[in-house]
Amino acid sequence: MKALIKKIFIPSVSLLFKHLGLAMLILTTTRFLFWVMNYSYFHDITAFDFILGLRFDASVVAYTCSVFIVLSLLPFGFEKYKNYRTVQAVFFYLPVAICVFMNLADIVYFKFIFRRTTFDVIRFFTSAKSDGWRLMWQFTIDFWYIGLLFFMIMAFAYWWYNRMLKDFVYAIESWMVKSIWLILFLGLMLLAGRGGLQLTPISLVDAGLGTEPKNIPMVLNTPFSIMITAFQQNHKPVYYFSSQEESEKYFSLVYDVKPTPVSFKGRNVVVLILESFGREYIGYYSKNAGYTPFLDSLLQASYVFPNSFANGKQSIDAVPAILSG
Repeated sequence: MKALIKKIFIPSVSLLFKHLGLAMLILTTTRFLFWVMNYSYFHDITAFDFILGLRFDASVVAYTCSVFIVLSLLPFGFEKYKNYRTVQAVFFYLPVAICVFMNLADIVYFKFIFRRTTFDVIRFFTSAKSDGWRLMWQFTIDFWYIGLLFFMIMAFAYWWYNRMLKDFVYAIESWMVKSIWLILFLGLMLLAGRGGLQLTPISLVDAGLGTEPKNIPMVLNTPFSIMITAFQQNHKPVYYFSSQEESEKYFSLVYDVKPTPVSFKGRNVVVLILESFGREYIGYYSKNAGYTPFLDSLLQASYVFPNSFANGKQSIDAVPAILSG
């Protein structure tokens, strides 16, 4: 029986299981750090939430480490060459490092958006027309300890990966057994990547099926959120009329205000809503030149409340919060 097990679980397969276990451990560690450093938002987390998170971690590992898995199981005996083992290591460290960086970055960025980062955030930070690069540099300075955590985790990954590699003794392995394992792992990668045997692959909404809605960011991980949203298709505009003139026959946005005999003198209310305006852009608050000279003149002759409570987490919540709150 032992001899049969030894023939089935060849050294390269056992080593692969250990390396994939290391990748899962690292992702779980970053989730634990995410919880500890955002404890005020997730103070009622249970161990079951971490277990649910393993499903999404396994999906990420299956996708990002797919090349590493294939290289580890190719039945040609390439493992005896040092350069080949170096290529293997690159395809392990690189995806793991990217995943660790994304998860750690979300530890601090979560406080700004209250959700896991999606691909829209990546577009913002990489757009030439945005201040993304400047903000990224500022975040790096303000949250320097995230970089320190990244290097500590990757140093541990490097040490543990090579420690397992030292215990590996290369031997001539059956190409048939290894080929069977390769086919088996391809199936496991597909199963783990799609998150199970259900009809459709798992998505962001599946994270809320086993936990409270407020704990969804704990169950998810950032690489999964980015991968899922990266391939989402944008909604295409739908036109129901052949021309604007035709649409205006049914409804027009142009409305002529007719004079009224009622006087509104002294009773006019004007609501100004500014999008993405921080205090540093308004001269009245920053005591500098600013970018709002007209607004500054209004503030000088108005009641000004420097503090307020936010009734929403996103810009789209501002209009109903202000006009109907």
